[in-house]
Amino acid sequence: MNDDFLSKVDKKKYQSEIKKIKRQKLYDHIIFYPLAHIVIFSLKFIFRYKIKNGKEIKEKYKKIVKENSPLLLCSNHLTLIDSLIIHMALGSVSWYLFNFKHFNWNVPAIENFTAGWFWRFMSYAGKCIHIDRYGTTEHHDMVIEKIRYLLKDGEICTIFPEGGRSRTSRVEIENTTYGIGKIIQGVEDCKVLCLYLRGESQNTYSDYPKWGEKFYLDLEVINPESKNKGMRQVRDYSMQVVTKLKEMEDKYFSLINDKK
Repeated sequence: MNDDFLSKVDKKKYQSEIKKIKRQKLYDHIIFYPLAHIVIFSLKFIFRYKIKNGKEIKEKYKKIVKENSPLLLCSNHLTLIDSLIIHMALGSVSWYLFNFKHFNWNVPAIENFTAGWFWRFMSYAGKCIHIDRYGTTEHHDMVIEKIRYLLKDGEICTIFPEGGRSRTSRVEIENTTYGIGKIIQGVEDCKVLCLYLRGESQNTYSDYPKWGEKFYLDLEVINPESKNKGMRQVRDYSMQVVTKLKEMEDKYFSLINDKK
């Protein structure tokens, strides 16, 4: 841990939180196989969600995680279950079971997934670290340090750089949070897997995708760089990530327009 870390986060509390993460990871791996089958069955056969070019996406993800580490996944955000759709798209249950580090951690807003015992259980069992968007600076710094720890340990974490679901249904560069830049700044040679996800009938943000939705998904790895230091460097990293997501979104709509 560096001096900057020690000035922001209590060392004893940090060590306690890391122990909790290790216990959570072990527990999650034990119950993963039966729970994941239930979730995937629901997504595929009850809600009828489909990923376009699903096999190609899975193979591409396998190649990416093999060649890039540490790796942070950053995505646009339109529904409450984007992270579940991403899990379904990137790997099969059996592959995740034997490559559990590549089953991504998520950082959901605490108000969305702790309202009842079911969602508390599901978020804990699904490798989640809750964040209170209105919490203290100390709380936010601790969440960032947990994510840095996981990335350095070879785990993959999913972050939504806009901080919440886009109210315009488009990537909003002006709403970019700097947490993503702070994470990258504290992890040496951190790569970012930019992921653009969108349902074909998704015209605005919503709690859930429509029944029978088909999803477009695109992946691209970047290596954020900056000659600046401090907060300017943090801003550079954050903007490079969200700018890439915006480019991927423009690509999506260009493909849509070409088909018309």
